[in-house]
Parts: sequence; C-alpha cells; structure tokens
Amino acid sequence: MKKDRRKKQWQDLTKDEKRVLKLLEGKTTSEDEIKAVIKALQEKSPPSQHFYDHTSDMSKDKAILRLWHPGGGTAYAISYHPQKWAESLSGGEKPHICGIGHYHKAEQLFYRNIHIFQTGTFEEQTPFMRRKKLAAMLGGWILWINDEEPIGLLGDTHIGSKYFRGDLLEQYYQKAVFEGVKKFYHTGDMVAGENMFRGQVYELSAHGFKAQAQSVIDYYPQWSGVTTYYILGNHDLSFWRTAGADISNLIDAQREDLVCLGHEEADIQVASTDVKHIKSLLVPFY
Repeated sequence: MKKDRRKKQWQDLTKDEKRVLKLLEGKTTSEDEIKAVIKALQEKSPPSQHFYDHTSDMSKDKAILRLWHPGGGTAYAISYHPQKWAESLSGGEKPHICGIGHYHKAEQLFYRNIHIFQTGTFEEQTPFMRRKKLAAMLGGWILWINDEEPIGLLGDTHIGSKYFRGDLLEQYYQKAVFEGVKKFYHTGDMVAGENMFRGQVYELSAHGFKAQAQSVIDYYPQWSGVTTYYILGNHDLSFWRTAGADISNLIDAQREDLVCLGHEEADIQVASTDVKHIKSLLVPFY
C-alpha cells in the first residue's frame, strides 16, 4: 500500500520536479543534467527586483496612509506582526496603506486589502542587535498612488546613535526627490533615545534630550519644497517616559520642514481618491 502511494506521488510529479528530486537524492551525477536542472529552476524563479505593482478595489473615498510604530520584540517570520495586526482590524477600521516601523525590516505585502510596508531603518546593525541576532534592513520606500505625486515612506533613523547612517539617508532623499517626492512620511524613532536597553549608552554619539534633538536639527536632510511628517516611536518617547519631555517640540520649532503628527500612530490622506493602483520602489542599502 505504502509502495503504491509513493509510486502515485512520483507519477504526479512534473518532469522538472522529478529531475530536481533525483539531483537532491544524489542520483544525478551528469554535469549536463545538473546544468539542465539549474536552468529549469532559474526559468521558474521570478526575477529579482524591488518594484511592486498592484491594483486593488477599495471602498473608501480617499486614500488613507496609517503610520504605526508598534512595540514588542521581533518575530521569526518578518511578516508575522503585520499580518496579525491586519487580522485584528474590522472592515471599517482598515486603512488603504500602512507604514510600520520599529522592527528595522523592509518588506511589502498585500493582506486583507491593505497595502502594508515595513519601512526599514537607517541605523546599521548595532552590537545589541548582533547579540540578539537581528538584521538591520537599511533603506526606504517611494510610493506612486494612482499615478499621483509620489511620496516617501521611511522610519527608524535613530539619529544620535553611533550607527546612524546619515550618508545613506541623504542618498535616499536625493533619489526620492529626483523621482518627484515632496512629502515624506516617517514611521517613528527619529532619534535613538536613552535607557532603552542595558549598555545603550555606549552605542550613542549624542547623549541627552537636547543633544539628540539638535542632531536631528543639524543632520536630517533638508531640501527646498520638501516636508517630512513623522510620528514618535518608543525610542523618541524614552524622554517622555522619564521626564515628560516631547522631543518633537524642540525639533519642529527649529525645522519647519519637519512636522510631528503625534505619538506612535497617525492617519493621513495621501491621495485624492481611493487606492486603485499603487506602485512602490524600495531603495535598499543592504
């Protein structure tokens, strides 16, 4: 019975699948056969690219982007937390698009009719992250919604950290502005904050509330006609938790192009109609 089942399973395989199975079991030793298997796999694999193009039908009148900076630790699967978040929403609560910070990951998925983007980071892998075996995916997004003016979507710059990559952040802004972006949306953790974990003090280049705010004022990219809207993440709010100090007050007072939208979450209209078509480009540095 077991033998008959295996025979049927073998018969159900395609020609290419049989060749791959033979290769994995060591039954294929011919160099020509191995090359043929590799060629077949390459032809079946999608091309490597960072563009994403999707058409959807949403019921809301205007495209809403939700900026969200959740808490908690990372998961084994990159998409786990975004998927569980989407599952927690009822129909009337769902935005068209969601930019998610905090996890230092860059990915896109379309789930429950929501275009979800994890917005990456501009902080290299730190000693703390290395000890925790966490990757830092450096980069940011450019989104074209319904062929209207593109927007930028990024997060977790962690200015004030020794591992902040201001050079890459400037390159990202340069690329996005060249593509026509005038509005950027930042998903939180503009600064590194303080007392977030044991030993963080040794990973900081700017110490204290005023020093980190001044670092943003001095080093955050500034382009004529360009505005960056941001929310405060858990690192930004470290000063709020310990002293009731809102770092956005200092930043926004001296940088008119930087506008805080609130703590940890904000909804913004980013297109004049609902999302019919969206194209995205990841600008990666990892």
